[in-house]
Amino acid sequence: MFSWAPFAILRFSLFFIIGILCAIYTDERIAFQWAICFLLFSIVLFLILRLTKPKLLQAYGYALVMLFAFFTGYLCLFFHNVKNEQDHIGHFNERIEAYQLHVSLAPEEKAKSYKIEGEILRIKTQGQWQAASGKVLLYVSHSAASAAIQYGDILLIQGTPQPLSGPANPHEFDYKRFLSFRNIYHQQFVPDGQWMCLGSDPKHLSIFYAQQIRAWAAEQLQRHISGKQQQVIALALVLGLRDGIDNELQEAYAASGAMHVLAVSGLHVGVIFLLLNFVFKRFAFFEKYKWMQASICILALWTFAFVTGLSASVLRAVTMFSLFALAKAMGRGDNIYNTLAAAALILLLIDPYLIMSVGFQLSFLAVLGIVSITRGVYELWLPKYLFIDKVWQISCVAFAAQLSTFALGMLYFHQFPSFFFFSNLFVIPGAFVILLSGLACLLLSPVHELAAIIGGITEVCIWFINQVVFFIEVLPYSKINHIYIDTSQTWLLLLLIAALVTFFYQHNLGWLKLAFSMAIVLSLSVWVHFYQARKNPQLTFYKVNGLMALDWIENGNAYFFKDDVEWYDAERIRFHIRPNRLANSVHSIHTIGHTNLISTDWADVLQVKDKSICLIRQSPHNLAAQVHVDFVVLDKSWKGKLSELNERLSFEKLIISTAINHQRAAKLQQEALDLGIDFYNVHQQGALTIKL
Repeated sequence: MFSWAPFAILRFSLFFIIGILCAIYTDERIAFQWAICFLLFSIVLFLILRLTKPKLLQAYGYALVMLFAFFTGYLCLFFHNVKNEQDHIGHFNERIEAYQLHVSLAPEEKAKSYKIEGEILRIKTQGQWQAASGKVLLYVSHSAASAAIQYGDILLIQGTPQPLSGPANPHEFDYKRFLSFRNIYHQQFVPDGQWMCLGSDPKHLSIFYAQQIRAWAAEQLQRHISGKQQQVIALALVLGLRDGIDNELQEAYAASGAMHVLAVSGLHVGVIFLLLNFVFKRFAFFEKYKWMQASICILALWTFAFVTGLSASVLRAVTMFSLFALAKAMGRGDNIYNTLAAAALILLLIDPYLIMSVGFQLSFLAVLGIVSITRGVYELWLPKYLFIDKVWQISCVAFAAQLSTFALGMLYFHQFPSFFFFSNLFVIPGAFVILLSGLACLLLSPVHELAAIIGGITEVCIWFINQVVFFIEVLPYSKINHIYIDTSQTWLLLLLIAALVTFFYQHNLGWLKLAFSMAIVLSLSVWVHFYQARKNPQLTFYKVNGLMALDWIENGNAYFFKDDVEWYDAERIRFHIRPNRLANSVHSIHTIGHTNLISTDWADVLQVKDKSICLIRQSPHNLAAQVHVDFVVLDKSWKGKLSELNERLSFEKLIISTAINHQRAAKLQQEALDLGIDFYNVHQQGALTIKL
């Protein structure tokens, strides 16, 4: 029979996390004063029962502790939400003319700009400077000066940071919500001449020097490893620098199920941790001095974190494995679930918004799956030969990690790598060799000849892994695409997996019944969503800057029309258009060309069921009588006046698409208001969806 008794830290952490999630999803609806009252109530009642009614404490003590954990988590998020600070820039009604910004992360290079995250120190309003707080995401144009910006610099910025806007298209990734979990609510695009560097004042010298060391390490790896693809993989796998990875290489790793090796996190830190434990086991001296072993292990892990620039993902993993080392030294390494929960609790106390981080969720679920599933699967078959045994061990680890994380993978990435089992047989050992040889290359960099040899070995390993990844990518059905599940279905799937794993170990039919119930509810949920998507055809005018794009979605088919025949941007389609298709169970996409339209010298007409969409190129001067259409969309080449159009056409709604620039769209909107024309401005209002 399962007992919660040995898992005190795990239980406390679970209720702490529930408190954080409650604060996030209810938008902190419980008043701060009430949360404090409930927290104090749980503490006072616990103390009273402990002093006066010990027997009642045995009955209700756990409930009070869990109540305390819940409201501690709730209040923890409240105190970490910068919008609750009185001097946050979101509370200022006056226009911000300029502000001083402290660069809080190393700049990230983009195609046309540098993305810089910073914290506001002071703002200028109505000609006066005053203290303020808040984070801003800057996009600074490429220049020699902007290339020199680094962590700790103080920048003077002219202009006003703009509040982030929500998604403009249906089911589009909510970048505003994503950044809110990093306490960022404003952004600004800064051209040359509107900023200057006032100096440098790093708040944390450890981060400043760590990033300097990472820059040096990147230079050494590029020096001793040749080949563009080999260099970017080495930088990603050893240092966590992924800026140079192109879409082709990234897609190949994603399709093969090897994407996890490109982000320095739990796998890489775990490799170092296991290697150190392997070395310690070979020397009896270390077995006698467990605290010395733990100290060396923790020092090595934090040194690696320093080399990788103290990035957030590495800090999470190093904290987790440092606690594993401490628990082992204290003789409490057997209860790994409490250790894992303690690591999560410490990280969430520092930053409760981490619970919404994809990296945090995947890391902890992967480790949880590995420690809880691997041994049970491995013991199903015990190979006689060492080589086969090692292959089987790697396969069990890959299976456990994939089983525990694939629900989140489908939620966030909408795909499943079919051959992850095969790819990880090569990728995991390859990542082990590449990581260790890359670190050895850095250690031996003062001796150029030795570093060059190690760099050559690293380069060959990366080349081999790349070939495996590219081979798997081109295999038929290498990945299952176009998967759509929502958050509630993800929870059902996670509960289903947890129930099945528990049944596997305990052989209690109650867990199997729970799993069966979850499977039925999940199936019904998926079929209801599928039925509704197929039942309700729709027409969607997307917001894609510089283009008029629409989808007619019906019975799993998307009929796509764009005003620019030559235009195709896979990245913009993936971000703006694909999410709506996934949510509506689209399995087939058909492009509507101009040959499918009814064309005249002044317009193209698209007939969708009983709706007609008229794309106007110029004013219809030659019409003998007024013509009726349902929707009028103005082409970017149209230069006429709405009054002329209104006289010759009868239509239900004017759609001002994003093919027309902002200034022209604003003038058309005002003209439509003056004429009393029913209009929809996609620039301002986002995508328009019409149920057919």
